[in-house]
Amino acid sequence: MLYYKNYSTVVMLDRLLTVRNNINFRKQQIFYVNNVTLSYDNYIWIFDEEDFKLKKIDEEGKLLLETTSWRMLFDTVPSLVKIVDRENYVYLYDPQKGFYIFDYYGGFKKRLSFLNWTNVEVNKDIVYGFSNDKLYTYRLNSLQLKEYTLPAFFGKFISIKAMNGKVYLLNEDGVDIYQIK
Repeated sequence: MLYYKNYSTVVMLDRLLTVRNNINFRKQQIFYVNNVTLSYDNYIWIFDEEDFKLKKIDEEGKLLLETTSWRMLFDTVPSLVKIVDRENYVYLYDPQKGFYIFDYYGGFKKRLSFLNWTNVEVNKDIVYGFSNDKLYTYRLNSLQLKEYTLPAFFGKFISIKAMNGKVYLLNEDGVDIYQIK
């Protein structure tokens, strides 16, 4: 799945990167979408910033389900930077407000107040994020938060990601992979 934010268009690809379908959100009367992600069942999760609803749509752009307006659920509305679909939940992240967690039916479950993280990811029962030269891991099942100081030899990197108990570091020479202990 490719998302062209400036054109409000999603392009669906098959495993050989052949275009299967295009969805233009404007034709679906959805005008403000900053984040999209693929759902576990190959549909699409979006956050519609005009009516402040998390929505699930099919490959044709047809609405499958939506949450209640966030204006009714929360005091303020988020500025989302990431949506993740993992392990029966949808995680939405706003660096100023934290994680919002919903079930697959659009029901709000809980909020995690981890602020100012970058490069967030969710894998199995672990939430990963980076902030101020530190890696944070939070186990959803045990509620255990760990903090790791990034080694100085990481130096300047182009991109960093943590997942599956590893840190993936993209630099000018390629990708380095480090185990989280």
